[in-house]
Amino acid sequence: MHRLIIYSALSLLLLGCGRDGESPRRVPRPPAQDDASKEIADHARKFKESDDPQEKELGKMLEDFLAKAPEPTLPLWAADNLGWHTNQFTTYSHTLERKPPFFSGAMPLEYTAGQSAGGVLFFHDFGGFRNQFKLNDALIVIGARTIDGNGRLLAEARARYYVKGIEQGIELEEFHYDKAGAVTFKCKSDVDGGTGFKVDEKEKIGKKDKDYYFLWPTRQ
Repeated sequence: MHRLIIYSALSLLLLGCGRDGESPRRVPRPPAQDDASKEIADHARKFKESDDPQEKELGKMLEDFLAKAPEPTLPLWAADNLGWHTNQFTTYSHTLERKPPFFSGAMPLEYTAGQSAGGVLFFHDFGGFRNQFKLNDALIVIGARTIDGNGRLLAEARARYYVKGIEQGIELEEFHYDKAGAVTFKCKSDVDGGTGFKVDEKEKIGKKDKDYYFLWPTRQ
């Protein structure tokens, strides 16, 4: 039974791997693949703790597979493929009196939001930078690309929505870039599903110059 579950999860991850020994294709993983990775990691840990030599070997094999799993293609989102770039929008001013935990600027926090006539959110503009949101076919925000006033790409994020018991949550995978387009910082962030505030960062690699995703949209 364990092997059947693992093989099903492996099949999701293998969608991004090369054939016949080729190098893995660097393609973005959909949310289902991220869930599969976690499931495989859990089974790998359990098997490595087993007294059965075959299960120990299987655990090592799964760990090795995850270590070689494909990374996302960067940048994640193209400027002309956000799901709304040709739409007309209206800007609305907002003021937040409550300070988001990862916001380091002066309060109150003032920003503008670009929305369609039907209320679909396209971007948040914080003055020094703008978070342009990536929408799927259901007009749900699944990611963001952050640009400065000159249009230079500063950072990107992709979102994973989940339900744990009665709690709804959002996990972001962030990538921050330098002027040459190289990744200087990446992490996974937890977002409160009610306020949209980032509340935690984990698996941090590199140095972050500035936070861009302290406020994430939680509803359309």
